Amino acid sequence: MKRYIQLFWAAALIALLPGCCEKINGGEEGGDVTPSEYHWHFKVDNADPAQSLGIFLKEYEGAMTNTEIHPDGDASFDITTDYALSTGGKFYAYSPYDAVNKDHKALTLTIAEEQTAGAPVMPKVAVPLKFKDPTPDSTMTLQMLDLAGTLAVKVYSTQDAGEQLRSISFTSPDPIAGSFTFNAKDADPNQPSTLALSGYEARTVTLGCSGKIGTDADAAAAQEMLLAPGSYTGTLTVTTDKDTYGIVVEEPVTLTRGSVTVLPVRIAPKVAQDDNGNTEGFEGGELETGGGEAKPEGSISILAIGNSFSIDGMQYLWNILSRLGYTDIYLGNLYIAGCTLETHAANVTGNLKAYRYYTNGTGDWTSVYDHSSITALKERDWDYITVQQASKFSGKPETYEPYLSTVLAEVVTDCPRARRGWHQTWAYAGDYSGANFRNYGNDQATMYNAIVSTVQSTVVPRNDIDFVIPVGTAIQNLRTSFIGDHLNRDGTHLSYDLGRVTAAMMWARQITGKSVSGIKFTPPGYTISDEQFAAIWDAVDNAYNKPFQVTKSAYPGTEPEPPVEGTLPTDELKAIFTGAGYSLDSYEPVAIQFSHFAYWNTVNNGSTLQTTSNQTSANLKKFSATQLFDKTTLPVGSVIVLKDGYQYRPDSLTSLSEKTASSSRRGNVTASGANSVVVVDEAWWNDKGVAWNFCGFNLAKNGVSDLDEAGHTELEGVFAIFKPKN
Repeated sequence: MKRYIQLFWAAALIALLPGCCEKINGGEEGGDVTPSEYHWHFKVDNADPAQSLGIFLKEYEGAMTNTEIHPDGDASFDITTDYALSTGGKFYAYSPYDAVNKDHKALTLTIAEEQTAGAPVMPKVAVPLKFKDPTPDSTMTLQMLDLAGTLAVKVYSTQDAGEQLRSISFTSPDPIAGSFTFNAKDADPNQPSTLALSGYEARTVTLGCSGKIGTDADAAAAQEMLLAPGSYTGTLTVTTDKDTYGIVVEEPVTLTRGSVTVLPVRIAPKVAQDDNGNTEGFEGGELETGGGEAKPEGSISILAIGNSFSIDGMQYLWNILSRLGYTDIYLGNLYIAGCTLETHAANVTGNLKAYRYYTNGTGDWTSVYDHSSITALKERDWDYITVQQASKFSGKPETYEPYLSTVLAEVVTDCPRARRGWHQTWAYAGDYSGANFRNYGNDQATMYNAIVSTVQSTVVPRNDIDFVIPVGTAIQNLRTSFIGDHLNRDGTHLSYDLGRVTAAMMWARQITGKSVSGIKFTPPGYTISDEQFAAIWDAVDNAYNKPFQVTKSAYPGTEPEPPVEGTLPTDELKAIFTGAGYSLDSYEPVAIQFSHFAYWNTVNNGSTLQTTSNQTSANLKKFSATQLFDKTTLPVGSVIVLKDGYQYRPDSLTSLSEKTASSSRRGNVTASGANSVVVVDEAWWNDKGVAWNFCGFNLAKNGVSDLDEAGHTELEGVFAIFKPKN
């Protein structure tokens, strides 16, 4: 098969390039012609046996041709033709072959962002090969040149923990990998400028690897990743089957084209002790040689660009970190009440002295007024810097840009070494009645899901965010425990005891990667039981492992469930439900939160409920509205029941941040026969050909007449929802 490809390739070249070949042994004019065969044998120096070559011939009269060649096991290949290639013709070669390449002067090559240990794909080009003569049966050598450098990371521990490597990532403030365009025409190892790379943009390379960590630097296996030539600082992240380690590379690591730079990394067990004398192991990391010094062991600094929610998150963080074994802790918090990303961006752009700046280096918080974010960023060499959105907008993706990019650009400029994190905040308490809750239909689950969805779509894909602190998920997890929805002091901010302690543990868990199970801290003046600590640890660990979904607590306890928030079906509605053939043993009633003198209008107002606080329309007298449901709170299989004489409109949204097209708005449903009972199926959630994700119901009497308060109260007894039991 190989010989066939070569013959076809040679014939194609001859057809395209008659000006670079000459016919040999043609015979007498007008006589029979018997072509001779000519053989050229090529050796490939520095070939990658796993990759094919791309070959171009020097252009004379025909077009260039990018042809794939598979060298033999001895890194050679043959060409057989009945024409001799002309003296002065040139070969251009590169590896690995890619059909996208049409011009040897503008090759597209790549240093991959995701690599596999033992099989990284080195981009290569050949020194242009000129034919010395047309003599057949000669051997010519293609000299392939490596274009990337190799970083050989050797991970070891002085105490054998039996850990198995999973991956190693290197993140730098400067581009280190990605696709680039290269001119192979002038590649010359004696002129370095002809081999310089540019145009690549990736700042993180991740190497998938395996094998046990070494017992010392010499015994550790070298895990080799490819990077663009250059000198880089940044962060190494080593992931094993047991933990994740972050190692700061402060002194530049220099990589040279075609060379290997060895970087030994030691992960060193330490021991921390909690208030009860229990020990909790945690790992630190440092560079031994070749990549600069690590920060002192036990040293950590964290700056939040936030608001009162970052105060909640960080209030007890120093206390948790100290119990994890950190001895040099410095925390900063740039605070403006209710501060949005838009305001943070304006403060950065104008270098405004708008913040109250809290700091903590000893265990006690102090503050100064009239501080700028840029001054704080430049104050010290921060290890971690976090940003966040105001809680009322946390689940509104349209409020993030361009403000988040503006803030992060300044962070990267002022603190290129720092790892950048996103503080994922929490949903309000279920019984909160403030105006901001209306952004989410006054529903806690809707708000939580909107926050998670926004973080996943708007924050996680960014290259300038390194991690997410899922405090909102930890709080939501803990709400499923016997503690319940008792973690807020005012409906929005966290309680001074359980709420803030949970948040601090989540910050510590996410930033350090170390387990906080067994760590105890009780704020002065409060009491936290062993059972409550166990529930907190469980909630934090579950959020760390599953940051974007709620995990039910392992500590549901025996405390009574909190009172139902909302209205449950009347006996008359239950009778309609069972009369339609459904059993209350298989379904549970849904508590509905009715808002009187209110309605949804998703065409004009999106996810904002229209009430007397934001609307003066006469239509308010006609309608009551439910909370906003999603597919979790109104799952497929649910049953909607409506009493005769009334109607509802399932006003629906695809996104909390978008309005509904008028042509897609769903119509009214009037109770009449089968319409009294409606089953929610996939088709219901895809009504009118639209994939809906949220729905609020507008209730009215048939004919849509004005109602007084008594009439609106009556509406609460005509509509019910039953959902399948788990």
